[in-house]
Amino acid sequence: MKHLTLNVTICLLVSIYLLSCERKLFNYEDIKAEVKIISFEFGATGLSSGTVWPPTYYNFGDNHLVVYNPFRHGLDTIKKEKELFQLVKGIDLDSEGPEAINDFESFFSTDAHEVFVLNNAVITKNEVADFSYLDLPKLIEPLVSGPFVIGRLTDNLFGRIHHGFDSKNELLYFFVFDGSENNLLLCKLDLILGSIDLIPHPIDIQELANFQILIDDQGTYMANQRLPYIYIFEQELVLSFNYSSDVFVLNFDSDRYEKITNRSELFPTSKSVNIHLDSDFDFMKVLKAMDAISSDVEFGSIQKFGKDGGYCRLVRGLVVNQEYSKADFFLEIFDSKFKKLKEIQLNRLAPDMSPFFISFPDGLFIKAKNQPNEEKLDYYFIPTENFIAY
Repeated sequence: MKHLTLNVTICLLVSIYLLSCERKLFNYEDIKAEVKIISFEFGATGLSSGTVWPPTYYNFGDNHLVVYNPFRHGLDTIKKEKELFQLVKGIDLDSEGPEAINDFESFFSTDAHEVFVLNNAVITKNEVADFSYLDLPKLIEPLVSGPFVIGRLTDNLFGRIHHGFDSKNELLYFFVFDGSENNLLLCKLDLILGSIDLIPHPIDIQELANFQILIDDQGTYMANQRLPYIYIFEQELVLSFNYSSDVFVLNFDSDRYEKITNRSELFPTSKSVNIHLDSDFDFMKVLKAMDAISSDVEFGSIQKFGKDGGYCRLVRGLVVNQEYSKADFFLEIFDSKFKKLKEIQLNRLAPDMSPFFISFPDGLFIKAKNQPNEEKLDYYFIPTENFIAY
């Protein structure tokens, strides 16, 4: 018995020692020295630092990205030149006529087309002026048996971003909530064929329903909160949530999902608020319930980070007294297999950081809350090597 007790004690001490030696996920000092302010020059584009920026963007190149300029209804290019980013005027878009492109939420580029995603439609256009309008509700109707809700194609906590587009194969992925069957559909839209197929998914509809408010009002449904996020990268489809830190990864080659769960030292890993509404609802109770869900911890969408295949995500902490601007927000950094490398409280790193960011090949740009110069937009820049060399 003494030997057994001694062995148990030794194992316990070794475990405690190993845990004490384990590297913490968050570390500020090795990052603070590298954080710096970088400005985007607007030039004569008509934008200012007061613009809600970026309203939408795409096409991350090695030294540029393309953005939508809402003031002149066109696509512009931000080019990186040393420590400065210059905004260069690009192509104009038609705002009137049969081929007008207005009120789009996101846009992409393929070898064959420019793709513009609206709330309920997708427009494709190419260099020889071929114009195609795909009406999503009409394509979805044969797949459901009653009322449905199309998930917002650019729905992200920290910016209007949609990464559910496979530009190589011209496929757009999005969710549809089938109200009559209380079911969630993962849809794949083929832009070439103009057809929709359904993709199996492992999402627990009951768990999703815990953080949604669905009201049946004579056959119509109102969906509050976000449907899951979608991210497409090469041979993988990534599903994540605004209410949980869990991630599902589908490998297209194996056609199998893997569930990935990471711990956190800085914030809860899921929402905990519990909402119960009577069938005969009161509208003020609904508003309070919506606020309670929104005020709990919330996760942004997964994004690519750096050239080496890593990922990142922003997380907003608990909101007190509806003061969203004062809530803590955090950055999670993952490797290419979604193992968490770091998590950092960004407003501790720099109080002037906002929760709006652009993920770029060589680093992360986080918008500053205060913008003293109307002609320049100031961002904090964190180099990628701070995270991949962890």
